[in-house]
Amino acid sequence: MCSSDLVWTEMERIENSLDEAYSELRDLIAHCRIQNDSQDFSQNIKTLVNRYRNETEIHFLLQIEWGILILPSDTEMQVLRIIQESLRNVYKHSNANTVRVLLSKSGETNYQVLIEDDGVGFTRQQKDGSAGEHIGLKIMQERARRFGGKLDIESDPGEGTRVILSFNYTEPETTHPQYKKWNI
Repeated sequence: MCSSDLVWTEMERIENSLDEAYSELRDLIAHCRIQNDSQDFSQNIKTLVNRYRNETEIHFLLQIEWGILILPSDTEMQVLRIIQESLRNVYKHSNANTVRVLLSKSGETNYQVLIEDDGVGFTRQQKDGSAGEHIGLKIMQERARRFGGKLDIESDPGEGTRVILSFNYTEPETTHPQYKKWNI
């Protein structure tokens, strides 16, 4: 490969990196628009999924089995960002027709977010740190670790992709003003 070919290849990598950064910035701005007035995490996820449902031709199935959940704001932000990045990856890379988002709970404290698509899938490659390399999956795993969660990504070419986020959370006891205990 001659030096001009190398220059063009590197310029294409830089251009792809800039396109990806621009796309992530747009998603970040859109994420900030999600209203958090309701304090209902499930509603925030519905808003996020509906945004992708309305902007794409992909069929989305959303199933929420954990009811109303109020997480600490930092944890909620990290989970929403993981879901957002997963949906963005589906839109950008998967060529999927259908996406299922399942929010489930087992026991009192075990929560799971499953996002799976019927897209083209991919092969996990060793990361060598080169420019233009997809770092979104690594960032999602780091986000999960920040609040003690675990992120698993399963994919094979032609088989779609599954993103599974698992975390434990114990909801604090609700204290309604009319039920406060008085120490006398």
